Amino acid sequence: MIAMIDGRTELKPLPGAAGAGVDDDVPLIRQQSLGSGGHLRLRDYSVLEVTVMAAKIAYENAAYIENVVNNVWKFNFVGFYSCWNKFIESETTQAFVMADRAKDAAAIVVAFRGTEPFNMQDWSTDVNLSWLGMGDMGHVHAGFLKALGLQELDGKDAERAFPKDLPAGGGGTPDGKYFAYYKLRDVVREQLRKHPRARVVVTGHSLGGALAGAFPALLALHGEADILSRLAAVHTYGQPRVGDATFAAFLRAAVPPAAAAVSSPLLRVVYRYDIVPRVPFDVPPVAEFKHGGACVYYYGWYSGRLLAAGEDVPNRNYFDPKYLLSMYGNAWGDLFKGMFLWLKEGHGYREGAVCIAFRAVGLVLPGLASHSLRDYVNAVRLGRIAPKEA
Repeated sequence: MIAMIDGRTELKPLPGAAGAGVDDDVPLIRQQSLGSGGHLRLRDYSVLEVTVMAAKIAYENAAYIENVVNNVWKFNFVGFYSCWNKFIESETTQAFVMADRAKDAAAIVVAFRGTEPFNMQDWSTDVNLSWLGMGDMGHVHAGFLKALGLQELDGKDAERAFPKDLPAGGGGTPDGKYFAYYKLRDVVREQLRKHPRARVVVTGHSLGGALAGAFPALLALHGEADILSRLAAVHTYGQPRVGDATFAAFLRAAVPPAAAAVSSPLLRVVYRYDIVPRVPFDVPPVAEFKHGGACVYYYGWYSGRLLAAGEDVPNRNYFDPKYLLSMYGNAWGDLFKGMFLWLKEGHGYREGAVCIAFRAVGLVLPGLASHSLRDYVNAVRLGRIAPKEA
């Protein structure tokens, strides 16, 4: 279904990237210094381009992903991992790892699969209000911890709940199964040994974005300095809230600061009234989930701005009635934009019947269609970002 809504697989190079330097007319979101080398980029691509496309193809099967990574992008596919959730007794978490080249790679990318459109277990995980105390890490959404490999529902002993290393026997996984956090940690560590100059980039959309945020926080909780010191960026798209204010501060402290003060390696991207970044709710005292990190909010047809520190998106809990007309207006606008955008931007932006039908769902439940990765890909490629307000 994701591929039918947006079947694009090619990466879009930065303007002028093929040996001529970066064009001055690149959208501001790409002109930010997101890493030690000025523009954080892989070959001819913005890392934002790579991460949003990696988050998109993460929904597909292993063979599809391997083909795109190796044959379309000319990167190096490392592996696809379907991981065990001991509480559901099923492989509920999927992720893949790639490097930008087979030898002497500059980046190792970890991409988590997000909320599958027809998987009610995934949707119920997104909106669940239960959380678990994790010591210095704060309170964290229990469903996301379970997806990564939580061992015990112990809100008083973080080491018992999520130990640094699994006990003998692998924590009770069936033969051939493994937990996401422990498996991916080992894979990333091995890739960093193989590629001494490489930096780590973590990404995901929707539920995958939540896991992408929780993963480095767990690395920090366990003191995995060898991996965290080489973490270049965490980019998430349409990510739900993961934990409380303590967790948000813990995650900010865990991710190494960017070289330039104007940017952040911990970046959330939110498109219009996308429903998922507005759950679980921040409604004290019922629920006090908070977002952390820098946020790019697209309020119009790929027009956006960097939100100020502590600022949340409009209609932060989705159900504020004063935004009702605006939400339905956005849904109608996105529907018409989707039908005619290709006339301005070219055939690469022409939408098929399935995509248009999905946009029409937004006329019934505004914000659902805004969660589509098509808009997030378009926003990264076409968007222009105003500087954040002080």
